[in-house]
Parts: sequence; structure tokens; C-alpha cells
Amino acid sequence: MVIHLKMEEINAERLDVNKERAPKLPVDIAKEVTKGQQLKHVEISEKSVLPTVLDMYREKVDENLKGEIKTHDTNKLRHAELVEKNVLPTSVDIAREKVPALIVNFDTEKLKHVEPVAKITLPSANDVVREQEELKKGANEKGGTIHS
Repeated sequence: MVIHLKMEEINAERLDVNKERAPKLPVDIAKEVTKGQQLKHVEISEKSVLPTVLDMYREKVDENLKGEIKTHDTNKLRHAELVEKNVLPTSVDIAREKVPALIVNFDTEKLKHVEPVAKITLPSANDVVREQEELKKGANEKGGTIHS
């Protein structure tokens, strides 16, 4: 009995110390906290759930199905040709897809300036007139006529 009283005194001292340090609670919350001593005792009972008849049936069916799959004769199966529908792109296709991005990101500063040189020149008007006169002279010397 003496030990029990001393424990109550110690607990009371602890509560006094804690009250000084503890933050002030609103009255409603403080009442709810102190109600903890008035809670009813509840007995805890563990339930062991046994499998139902349906669960046991499913387990047996699964075992039967697995057994049938393992013992199935593969010679009864028909051969089917494999048709690959998701073909990977070739390197040419990949390069073709990259072209628009390469055009957008092309750095023109890497290019060197080149003066254009015309290799095939069109004759000037004077050259055309001179050539026609030469043709007329050559035809007149041979005795033929040229119709223009």
C-alpha cells in the first residue's frame, strides 16, 4: 500500500512539472484529453480466417490446370508462321527522319564562301547574229539557200 501511495505522489509531481512546461490547451481539447481515464475496456480477440470451400476448390483447379499444362503433348499443336508486325526502322529510315532536325540546326558559319563560275555560257546577241551570217555565207558558196 505504501508503494502504491508513493507512486501516486510521484505521478502527481510529474503532472505538476509538466503543467508548467506544457503549452496551454483550449478547454474543449483539455476535457477530451482527460476523458482518457474514463474509456471502457475492450477485449481483443484474434480471428483466424479459414479458407472457404470456394477458395479450396480454386486451389485444386489451379493444381489440376498446372498438371495438365505440364503433361500436354506439344505434337498436337499446329505450326504457325511468325509474322513480325513491328519492324524496326533501317538506318536509311532513321537518317531520313533526322534530316528536318539537321536542317533546322545547321550552322551556316561552317560554310566557306565561293565565287560562282559559269561553265556553260549562253551566247550574246552579237554572237548569234555573227553565227547566222556565217551560215548564210557558207550556204551561198555551196549553192543552197537558207530559209529564216
